Amino acid sequence: MSDTIQPSLEFGALIADWLGHLFIAPPDPVRVAGLQRHATNGGLADLAAGLGCPAAGQRMAAMLGVGPAATVAPALARCHARLFDGVAGRNTIPPYESAWTGEGGRLFQAPTEEMAAVLRRLDLAVSAECGEPPDHLGIELFALAAALRQGDAGMAADLQRRLATWVPAFAGQVQAADPDGFHAAACTLLAAFLSSLSDSLHAAMPVRPTAFEGTPS
Repeated sequence: MSDTIQPSLEFGALIADWLGHLFIAPPDPVRVAGLQRHATNGGLADLAAGLGCPAAGQRMAAMLGVGPAATVAPALARCHARLFDGVAGRNTIPPYESAWTGEGGRLFQAPTEEMAAVLRRLDLAVSAECGEPPDHLGIELFALAAALRQGDAGMAADLQRRLATWVPAFAGQVQAADPDGFHAAACTLLAAFLSSLSDSLHAAMPVRPTAFEGTPS
């Protein structure tokens, strides 16, 4: 890439939302098709390079390119289930803040209530279809995206700091459990994105915002 941009709040929201969808649930074929478009149009490579982790983008693109979306989606779903959904038993890596910052690794602790209050402030609600507690990684990223879109820089900075307290440990376990996997690479992008956000939310991010236009919601 030859140039850099100063990120708008909207562009930061776009990235947070995109990352949130990588973790909230296994991707269906429609979402995988969108990810494949990003891999082929240069958007994924631009994002990864702009965040200083081009190899992670290359790994994700390679895994997305092994076949059609209808084939790739079930493979990614199996990986998601093995890592996050309890299939691995005690080796499951919980994508919930409570498990990393609360007592004894239990769920539904103070972060759950705190994030419920954050969602109310942002006029958001977890859908019945989702069914996850509000301190799920994906939901915290969606809240960050909403705060950025609403221009609530203070709330966005609070959420960035909140995520930064536990995502590194979570990402480290994912990368140790599946070092060459799609989700480990996604964790690399996530950690880099969070570290790129200053409290003012105006740190330079060398990524073209046009590359991710049309991301499925």
